[in-house]
Parts: sequence; C-alpha cells; structure tokens
Amino acid sequence: MTTGRNRTASDCARMVFRWCVRQVMAENVVSRPPTQTIDLVAQDVDGGHLLVMVEDRRCGVDLNQESQLREKINTYAGYVLDGRLARRDTETADGPVRTQLDCAETPSGRFTRITDHAAKQLAAHGIDFQANPAG
Repeated sequence: MTTGRNRTASDCARMVFRWCVRQVMAENVVSRPPTQTIDLVAQDVDGGHLLVMVEDRRCGVDLNQESQLREKINTYAGYVLDGRLARRDTETADGPVRTQLDCAETPSGRFTRITDHAAKQLAAHGIDFQANPAG
C-alpha cells in the first residue's frame, strides 16, 4: 500500500530545482559582489547541472558591463573547474554541466565576442555555454 501520490520525473525535477535554489541562496548569504556570485544551480533528472547567470541589463547600458560579464563568466568557470560544484554535489560530480546566460536581449557587438569566446573556452573543458535572451 502506498501513501501519498506517485511522483513523476517532472515532480522530482521541480523538487531538486527548489532544493538547489535554496542551497545556492544560502551559500550566497555572505555579501559578495554580483560578479562573484553563482545566481542559480539546478540539477536535472539525468544527473547533469545547469548553472544560470542572470544579466537583466541591456547590452552596453553600463560602462563596466563588459568587464563584469567577463568576471561573471570566469566565476562560473572557476566554480566548475576548481571542483566546488563537484564537492557540493558529489553524487552527480561526473554529470554534464551546462552554463546559461539569461539576458535581456541577444548579445551584440563586443558582448557577442565575449559570449562566443566563453563558449569556445568552456567547450574545451566539456562545459556547454549559451546565451538565453528574453523574448
């Protein structure tokens, strides 16, 4: 006899996602500059990880935005490459890692060069990187 309802893979993925969000939020309680903060880590049902960086400003609205984006990408790369992600989630340490830049618009100009370079460099380490523009 079972109690409660049967959980689907989607239900489990949502539960894991919520747990990961709470964990990352708890880890980031210490005051850090936004470029040194991992915005979101989610674990998918296949044992992989999705790291999401959020950039809600349009390209070029801040003179420091290019260097901030580079620093943010390097923070994410370091989180994976220096083993912090693997130590955090030891049971899925060997799973695939995807990084995603959720951005206000499709990167253009110098921002395209930054994201293209990041994608190429991270791919050399087996890490997928892509921009995910809103709308």
